[in-house]
Amino acid sequence: MSVRHRGPILAAVGVSSALVLAGAACATSDVPIGVVDDDAENKLTGDAGPANEVDATDDAGEEASLPTPRQCSDQNFCHTDIPEDATLTSVWGDGSGVVWSVSAQGKIFRWDGSQWKVHQELADATLVSVWGSGATDVWIAGSTGLLHGTGSSSATLAFAPVADLPGNPDVALSSVWGSGPNDIWAVGGAQDPSSGALLSRVVHFAGAPAGWSEVGIGVPKVESWSPDPAIAPMGVFGTASSGAWVHGAWIDDQWNPVAVLFRIAPGSTEPVRMQLPDGSDWPYGHKPLMGAGAMADGTVWLGAESNTGRHRYIRGKAPYAAADWELVYRPQYESDPHFFWGTSGNDAWQVGDFGRLRHWDGTKWTQAVIMVTSAPVRSDFFGAWGISNEDFWVVGDGIALHKRP
Repeated sequence: MSVRHRGPILAAVGVSSALVLAGAACATSDVPIGVVDDDAENKLTGDAGPANEVDATDDAGEEASLPTPRQCSDQNFCHTDIPEDATLTSVWGDGSGVVWSVSAQGKIFRWDGSQWKVHQELADATLVSVWGSGATDVWIAGSTGLLHGTGSSSATLAFAPVADLPGNPDVALSSVWGSGPNDIWAVGGAQDPSSGALLSRVVHFAGAPAGWSEVGIGVPKVESWSPDPAIAPMGVFGTASSGAWVHGAWIDDQWNPVAVLFRIAPGSTEPVRMQLPDGSDWPYGHKPLMGAGAMADGTVWLGAESNTGRHRYIRGKAPYAAADWELVYRPQYESDPHFFWGTSGNDAWQVGDFGRLRHWDGTKWTQAVIMVTSAPVRSDFFGAWGISNEDFWVVGDGIALHKRP
């Protein structure tokens, strides 16, 4: 991701860079559970194939011309035109063919089935997350708070700030997700610049007439000398069957910023902290997560790094007890994952830096073929959404890919 784009997105999350300082040197590796298939790595992000060959035939003595670039890769990842130089941070669709995306530059984009258009623009705003329960009920989180899009049709939606939203108004919301129109969660976190204390904002919509309420979240303070119980939420995701998941940062008794993950079961508003596994080289816990996501069957994938610098994936499954979480091997050289999406525990996708779009088949992660020219795709990816493993979207820094049948 370009330097000019990193600042706005990090500012929208609201968590100080002090929370993500690098740890000490790595220790010995855990026994791998999964492996990474890097057969495609020599091609970086896939082989563009014969369509990139130049027709050197030039009987007339004229210079050979390049063919028209393909739109879709060999694995049917189709590149779509973004009307602006935008950093797309999130994507969601209503299932009818209409897809929404938001940018770090404050633009709301709408895909009408054939092209992207700027649907609405907010001045001096950074938009980082979009989710909806239907074609005329779309929500967006960002530096200006929470926006709600309503109207008689998808094409006529007007987005306006949600008034009287509970919680600390100085804490920007960085993520929104819900299981339906009467179960919506939005979260944000920050660090007080003067005291260094972590600030939390978790709000829940339970439908009319209950409306919005603030939900307390934190780590219990056992003793008077125990660390501050406050956490800084960084993201919310989930499924209807597994409930809502909130991940964030907490400062432990060694002043390490560590990852915390909470599950809020369906029908509940009580966050329960999950016990994440530590490996032999993870004696000091995990840094705040790089990325997270839940598959349609409730399997949860996390991108993690130990406070000693070792990279891992963490995978969890129902009923999410301590024994249901495991570390999965991740090579140190791999770029960071930002988001996970998929249909099941054996059909997961991760998106990340430098064009990384990987698929998990139950045994290994494999890089997708997304090139349509001889040039590798180096854009950072930040979000994904879809209706099946053959029909989904991936968005990032100046790029929007549609995997279609």
